[in-house]
Amino acid sequence: MYLRLENFRVDALKIPFNSEYVDENLHGVLAEALHVPLNGVGGNYRIRAKSIDARRGTPELIYTLDVEIADAFAGNVSCKGAVLSEEEFLHSTLASYPEIKDCSCFLRNPVVVGTGPAGLLAAWFLARAKTAPIVLDRGFDIDKRYDDCEEFFANRVLNSESNLLFGAGGAGTFSDGKLYTRVHDPRADLVLNALIEAGAPADTAYLKRPHLGSDLLRNIVKNLQKMIEAEGGIFRYGSAVNDIIVENNVCKGVVLANGEKLYAPKVIFAHGLGGRDLSLMLTKYLDWELKGFQLGFRVEHLQEFVDFRQYRFSPRPVALPAAEYNMISKSPQKIAGEGVTTFCMCPGGEIVPATGWAGQLCSNGMSLRARDGRFANSAVITTLNGSDFSTPAEAYDFLSGLEKRCFACGGSDYTFPAQSIKGFMRHEAVLKNKDTSARLGLKAAPLHEILPQFAVERYTLAFKHFDKLMRGFADGNCVGIESCVSSPVRFTRNTDTLESSCKNLYIAGEGAGYAGGIVSAAIDGLKIAEKVVEK
Repeated sequence: MYLRLENFRVDALKIPFNSEYVDENLHGVLAEALHVPLNGVGGNYRIRAKSIDARRGTPELIYTLDVEIADAFAGNVSCKGAVLSEEEFLHSTLASYPEIKDCSCFLRNPVVVGTGPAGLLAAWFLARAKTAPIVLDRGFDIDKRYDDCEEFFANRVLNSESNLLFGAGGAGTFSDGKLYTRVHDPRADLVLNALIEAGAPADTAYLKRPHLGSDLLRNIVKNLQKMIEAEGGIFRYGSAVNDIIVENNVCKGVVLANGEKLYAPKVIFAHGLGGRDLSLMLTKYLDWELKGFQLGFRVEHLQEFVDFRQYRFSPRPVALPAAEYNMISKSPQKIAGEGVTTFCMCPGGEIVPATGWAGQLCSNGMSLRARDGRFANSAVITTLNGSDFSTPAEAYDFLSGLEKRCFACGGSDYTFPAQSIKGFMRHEAVLKNKDTSARLGLKAAPLHEILPQFAVERYTLAFKHFDKLMRGFADGNCVGIESCVSSPVRFTRNTDTLESSCKNLYIAGEGAGYAGGIVSAAIDGLKIAEKVVEK
């Protein structure tokens, strides 16, 4: 007998297992709820969805489960649920992707620029279509990139081609690895399936807010590359692109920084937010428009504080993961885009200098799979109006100028300038507590003078609101600036073919202005690749 149990609630206080393993040890609570002996359930259950409800009373784990019950005990079951067939029980939680046809007869060696989520998933699709894509990246493979980042933390000397922003996997490799998105697209299942095939944990398929962690991401990116290479894809690291080959408004290929010309039947740029130089180069050839983009900084608190405010228990129950939060503060006039929101929250994580440019500093949040660090951090961002700038170059110069000031205010050695939240609200450059997850440390600085005044006013109002929602929030610190959140420029695409205004050239992901985050960028890369082989 197979039974689907929806809204199956488990008291988190009664589960003695660590949150990482609790999903594998539900036999006892299932047997009790179903009124069958333990061997009546055995190990035969499948998790379809999981979330946490800590809004009132005791925190609960909420599951949708498919359970196999031994026929001998089927008559004892008193818990209500829908009866399933064996086929329904065995069916995957994620939708599978249609078979990808062989397109090698009319498309060979398309070029993909960038190995972030958009580039990797575009290359994954093109490789499965037997087109043998050539994948270029200015940075290097995971192992070299990891070593270069560790060397940077040790000596504070930035490698401008291999760092926390550039290299295999893009900026997302050194992040929390969040896999939730507001984009409603069936391709999201394909992205998750591909990540699971590359080694992502099984809970990627059913958690409401799945994440991978930077430690797992390194191997997942490696495995994705191996999967692409196994299908004929070719990776060329240390291959910076600085121009495209265009004849009669048709893209014929790319020009590398060493002068090499690489001709290709189709070219996909998936250069991410770090590829500002590529975006500026592309604006010389393509139609574009300026759009709103986000700016802010990181706020940091002890994870213990966040756990207590969200779960109301200290220490947090062992069955619960490190707590998260997501808060929004609308503008007094309720004008869309003029409010402030928390973004990319990293429980148990660290603040890292995700910069690829010497003499410039911007922040990002990173965490390991376990999210077991002492600190929690989150970006706090507001939207800038793209129409305030006349060209993409002006917008990028504005961001670079902020990053240079941030670098200088921290002491010009990649120490983060920081300020207590209350000091920020009072316009005082004070930092009473320098205890932080940031490995290169903090230095007291007037962040309220680095950021635009209108943004400072928005953040100040937001902090007052956030402190009401989460009492004690204002006792945390503001750290650095967060300036690689979204692109100020969007490249115009044909609505049917997704081609840019230049034939045979496609721009995908965050650098194109069409995505924000791992999954949405990967989805955009897939959409582009589908159109490339379709056309």
